[in-house]
Amino acid sequence: MADPPPSTAGEAPPMSPQPTQTNGNTAESSGPVAKSSPFAKLLTQAAAAATSFLSPPARAINTSEPSSEPSAITTITHATPAAAAAKRSAQPDSDDESSTAPKKPRYADFTTKKSDDDSLMSAEDEMLWEQENAKMEQMAKETLDAEERAAENMPLDPVANNVVAENFQEGQINIGDDEAPPPTERTFTWKRYDIDDRKITDAVLKPLLRRLDLPVSGAKKRVRFERLRDCGKDDVRKINDKVFEMKHYDDVEATLPQWVILNGEPVPNVEGINMDLGATEGFYNPTNPDKVPIADNRRNFLTGPGQRIKRPEFAAKPTKKTDSKPPPPPPLNGGPTKKAREIVGSLNCARPFDFFKTQITDDFVQHNMVDTTNARAVCQGEGVNTKFVPFDKPEMFKFIGFFMANGVCPRPQLEQWFSDNWILGNSAMKNVMEKKCRDGTTISAVDRLRQLRRLMCMYDPRVDIREETKKDPLFKVRPLLDELNTQARKMWRTGKWVSIDEQTLGFKGKSGLKLRISYKREGDGFQCDALCDRGYTFSFFFRHGDAPNVGHPDLDLSPTARRVIWLAKRLPNVWTCIFMDNLFNSRKLFTALYLEHCLAHGVVRTNGRGIPEAIIIPRETNPSKHNAMRGTTKAALLKNSKDCPGLISAALVDVGPVHILSTVIECIEWLAIEREGVWNLIDRETQTMKFLRPNFIDLYNKWMNSVDLSDQLRNNYRPDAWMRQRKWWWAFFIWGIGVATTNAWKIYETMYDEEMEKIKKNKSKNTLPRKWTHLEFILELIEDLMFPDEYEKKKEQLCAAAKKGDVSVESNKSTRSGKSFSSFSSVDVSSAESVNEYLEENKADFITEKRLQSNYFSARFDGVRHASVPIFNLGPRCQYCRYKWKKMDEDEQERCREMEQNRTHMLRRCLTCNVNLCWKCDFEWHGEGAGNS
Repeated sequence: MADPPPSTAGEAPPMSPQPTQTNGNTAESSGPVAKSSPFAKLLTQAAAAATSFLSPPARAINTSEPSSEPSAITTITHATPAAAAAKRSAQPDSDDESSTAPKKPRYADFTTKKSDDDSLMSAEDEMLWEQENAKMEQMAKETLDAEERAAENMPLDPVANNVVAENFQEGQINIGDDEAPPPTERTFTWKRYDIDDRKITDAVLKPLLRRLDLPVSGAKKRVRFERLRDCGKDDVRKINDKVFEMKHYDDVEATLPQWVILNGEPVPNVEGINMDLGATEGFYNPTNPDKVPIADNRRNFLTGPGQRIKRPEFAAKPTKKTDSKPPPPPPLNGGPTKKAREIVGSLNCARPFDFFKTQITDDFVQHNMVDTTNARAVCQGEGVNTKFVPFDKPEMFKFIGFFMANGVCPRPQLEQWFSDNWILGNSAMKNVMEKKCRDGTTISAVDRLRQLRRLMCMYDPRVDIREETKKDPLFKVRPLLDELNTQARKMWRTGKWVSIDEQTLGFKGKSGLKLRISYKREGDGFQCDALCDRGYTFSFFFRHGDAPNVGHPDLDLSPTARRVIWLAKRLPNVWTCIFMDNLFNSRKLFTALYLEHCLAHGVVRTNGRGIPEAIIIPRETNPSKHNAMRGTTKAALLKNSKDCPGLISAALVDVGPVHILSTVIECIEWLAIEREGVWNLIDRETQTMKFLRPNFIDLYNKWMNSVDLSDQLRNNYRPDAWMRQRKWWWAFFIWGIGVATTNAWKIYETMYDEEMEKIKKNKSKNTLPRKWTHLEFILELIEDLMFPDEYEKKKEQLCAAAKKGDVSVESNKSTRSGKSFSSFSSVDVSSAESVNEYLEENKADFITEKRLQSNYFSARFDGVRHASVPIFNLGPRCQYCRYKWKKMDEDEQERCREMEQNRTHMLRRCLTCNVNLCWKCDFEWHGEGAGNS
């Protein structure tokens, strides 16, 4: 069927006929006649093509658009692509579980003909194919001729057409699903496109190519321009080699997404604020320290009555599709899930190891660290000519605690922990990390550490490494990444406000996966996109390998955008507000996030990110001109968009030009922000300061730092402070330990704060122990990992003390706490009789090798001077002198016979360690001397 001749503005195209019945079937679908198709569907498709061409498509009125109008409209900028919206409205979403679209076969299908050169088809089959094809073409031609005759004989009804068109334009009628709108007269205008016009970019030409069903491929703008100019379509006419014109139909343009430039209202005066400086008298605006007078350029937008955009409400995702009852509304702030609280239990009985196990489980350590490492040791023949004992789960936890200890007190080399150097060495760590063999020999701590670093793996060592690397570049650490992603999601419910940003893993070695990162202090290494909630790493996706397939093929999302959509899909709630920086944000990404029921907000770059050119403010290098532009505010609103309604784009000139995109804010207005405790230069005292700031900047500054907070907590005590990794997977392992520790700390901090808030609200008695600081939490976690027997012992003591209501139990003390001698508070230290009575009732603890290797004397090397009392009786002796004397050989014992019964020096009882020490051993026992045994 030939295309209708081009018409000028105001001319009516041929009227569309009603669907015609052919062979009992109604032609309703659209599509060109497929000449090579041998199937009987071709007749129906051909008839549908004729009906679709003659009848204009029905457009449903968007009732989800906000009813409020902007204060004024000054300019309508270039329309966003229409082809994508039309395609999504006509086709089901590929990600929808209810979609019945056939899946792509896994293997090639050789049962159907792919081309005329198909060698698998015989000559006889090819002849039958051509006969069937000719028959289908004849039937299609007869159907098209019948449709043309019906269209020519259809009577016109201009009155009805005018009424429907007017009502349709006003949006006052609802079009049913079974009733097509009456045909209307289509008007159009010719729009000129010049190759030399800088505004004619690829972002403008690509939608035009898609509209005409032309390919959009091409490396240069000129290629696409010439393809449009020379396409020969009726909607395009060539003026010369540099200019062509194209039809733009008014009825189509009125329903396409368009940027509407808004006119704002001047910001009203705020009491107590100097509007020229933007702050209270005696202060300066945080972004204007030079006190440059700001011209009257500030504007508010969409703040009038009925103009605010109504955003969807934050809610939980339904657990089951069959549930008719909506789930209860989630809390606005994130926190631990019910499962995490069950694992941790009561805070009165909880230890840091309980929180750590919410992120890295015992099953993962056993199956993906212990078993795989031992399997690799067997494959490499360990133990044949060398000493080797298989690793076990407690030992693997000890090594994790060892790396954490190196983050608190880093050494230039890990082996220096086990040296005899009195500054760098640590005998307790050395004794703990040694491994005894079955034959009675011992593997030194240094050798055991080297064995772990050489054999450590988290994958099946029997697989082909090269083949697995081709499938997944990170397959060596994939079990760890999956464990962290899975457990972090199970143990935390996100709040209304989260942020997405990159996390960097520094790496000094050589690797093909290593990225060049010159804009981060961390330096070169690896990066992932992470979603965090107030410092808790909820989910992440590394940038090494292919980006995930998240659907929305019509949006042509970049790999970065696809990773963001993957993270957003893992959120447990709908309409969560996601904050991102200019590396991620674009109009396409915000559209895809809205389709995934997420809102977004963040700064955006000006080149190719979809913001209207009319609000882009270039950077002004002249200081005087820049100061004159300070405070300038522009805004635009995306209208007629079903996929991303109410998208706001704004620009502000502050220290420099700032551009944002947002589906979070309802309007744009300048707020009076208060900040307490600021020094007033005039009154010479601290006061509460007020200053002006746009709401979209204040919201971004408040919620964008979740990923930065997580990085800060993780890097404060990072285990690889001085470690140069030669194997890239060790960088991932150390990073994973840091993420698990930080998430464990955030769960503890949130649960403790929630319990304290309940106590204050109910005005009940505080039964919680003192809150650990971040450092104390890590130190206690190291002790739990290094000394598993003491961990179980402390758990029992805490549970017993909790039943009695005693919150000052000794086993839950911090290493900086002096509560271990709380029972001594009633003793009169000035009375020798009272002190002797206390010492008789509280016998000193024996010093044995087993207790020194375990965590029995946990506060021995805490770096704090312990309280002690003198021993007035001559009976007790220095316990540490006798312990060292028993370790000597016979000759040394004869020379140091006084150490066996050392009662000559003044003795004191350490109230924290509960041992009797002379004044010399007091320093040595607590790690302050050279003989740190």
